Amino acid sequence: MTPPSDDDKILALRRELTAQRRRILDGPSEKALEQVLEHPQPAALVHSFPEEDFYFLVQDIGPDDAQPLIALGSGRQLEYVLDQQVWNRDRLDLYELFLWLERIVAAEPARMIRWLAAEKADLVEYYLFNTIEIRLREHDRDPTDFGPGFTSFDNFFYFRIVDLPTTDPLGEVHQKKHHRLVRRILECLAEEDHVHYQRVLLSALNVLPAETEEEAYRLRNVRLAEKGFLPFEEAVGLYQPLSYERFQKTAARFQILRAEEFTPLPMVPLDLAAGNQLFHEAVQAVAPGEVRDRIQSEFAALGNRLCVADRLKPESRRDLNAVVQKACGYLSIGLERLNPDPPRVAHAARNLQAFTLEGLFRLGYSQAAQLKQTTEDWVAASWFARGGLPLTFWGEDGLGLLGGLLLKRPLFFDRGDPGQRYREFARLDDIHATERGLAQIQAFDHLLEHMAIDLPLPRRYGHLTYKNVLLTLWARSELGLSETLQPIALDRFMDFWDGLFEVPADGARGRVLTSASRPACLQWLARRTKRDDTELADAVGPQLTALFTELEDEYRRVSVDKIDPRFVHHFLLMPHPDASDGRGSRQPR
Repeated sequence: MTPPSDDDKILALRRELTAQRRRILDGPSEKALEQVLEHPQPAALVHSFPEEDFYFLVQDIGPDDAQPLIALGSGRQLEYVLDQQVWNRDRLDLYELFLWLERIVAAEPARMIRWLAAEKADLVEYYLFNTIEIRLREHDRDPTDFGPGFTSFDNFFYFRIVDLPTTDPLGEVHQKKHHRLVRRILECLAEEDHVHYQRVLLSALNVLPAETEEEAYRLRNVRLAEKGFLPFEEAVGLYQPLSYERFQKTAARFQILRAEEFTPLPMVPLDLAAGNQLFHEAVQAVAPGEVRDRIQSEFAALGNRLCVADRLKPESRRDLNAVVQKACGYLSIGLERLNPDPPRVAHAARNLQAFTLEGLFRLGYSQAAQLKQTTEDWVAASWFARGGLPLTFWGEDGLGLLGGLLLKRPLFFDRGDPGQRYREFARLDDIHATERGLAQIQAFDHLLEHMAIDLPLPRRYGHLTYKNVLLTLWARSELGLSETLQPIALDRFMDFWDGLFEVPADGARGRVLTSASRPACLQWLARRTKRDDTELADAVGPQLTALFTELEDEYRRVSVDKIDPRFVHHFLLMPHPDASDGRGSRQPR
């Protein structure tokens, strides 16, 4: 039997490390640190983590609790953490820089200070420039001339540590930690290499803050761009709509995905993908290997780009989940747009290999962006907007649907989830459902426009909605009153109310609307708008049926003598004459 070669051993080790990483990331964060430290080669295991996964693992464990993990981290991993944490847009955050320098130095002082001085000298010198005063002593000068608090390790460079300048007061405890951190860094540098220590102090003395910060920001952006964190002006291009015709020409891959040399791939983004979406199912349908790995890497870069475009700074996997679900949703919509109906997973998997994820995302987002543009154009010319009516005119569901579409980044209004009414579009069915809801609102707006209603000031009769406008006008017509939008006196309205309901044979569930009420309302609308009732039934029939179902559910147990105008929102009624003494104030169920 042929003994395994060195390449086979290395490959087996990589596979074992990959499996171990997955177990750690899939398990609870409370046990992650213990699993790492119990591994036979903890340093090799930690170094095998991609920078993104290492960052989220540190955040999930807790930065202050992850000292052993930070001590085992590689320079690239720690550099990525600093790139993510110590910047506030294009400005260095001195407080965050202090926190992370303290954590890194405390993890393994000697090695970490050597690494910081060699690889992150720009950050160290910028920090020292803001936190110490430096004096160079001439041979004939008395050190007491520098004032109190100055000290030296070589009788030439004298320094005094000052409090960390922050916008908000840092507090005595943190300032003491800051003083200890600076002294520890300087002591370690002086003991390790005194010439280098002097060079660092001299550089800190001559720092040009704006230029140093700008150059550090440029280098940080170069590093992050390799992982998909493009500058905002480029990242926001993800939201540029892409038509189906242009997609076919611009989103096709120039070459088929093929293997690259081994690099650890971020696992967290794809692990957070929803299993019931077409994109995730299509990824799972791609055979394990280099092609799926490339898709996984591309998906991680897409998520990072979305973070920049949405100006998000995920601090943990929970924060990243919203970005991942958004990416999965629009990728799934893009794949559904390309797939036959019904969508097939195998076809979607082939499209993942034929088109870039950026192109698929833009194609999916274009469906929502087109809906948003259609809504904006319609609202600008709509009857209700010309009448000065707010979005609340369309009721809770209409307000939710229109409000979601009119956001800068459109969202789906989910009527079925009271805990989270707004969410990202996740599938093509969400787009179609929103299109249908918008078409219903447009149909009612068109109907009301043809009714030539003389609208009063909205505040005159309280909260106006399309429901109480339509039903009040119909009730006035049934009562033989003028068909103008005015509240109905309660005594007259009782006659209409009596004729609107009937008691069924069993009567167990209260009263029901008469079978003639909906056809009567439809015929009245046809007369008022001068349209054919069949055409009208096709346009607004389902919505009218839903409105009458709502009426029945709301008022089936309210008898005529218990009507209180304060609680009847589907009709405009004059105030109850006895409202002030509390009689007749039963709220409808």
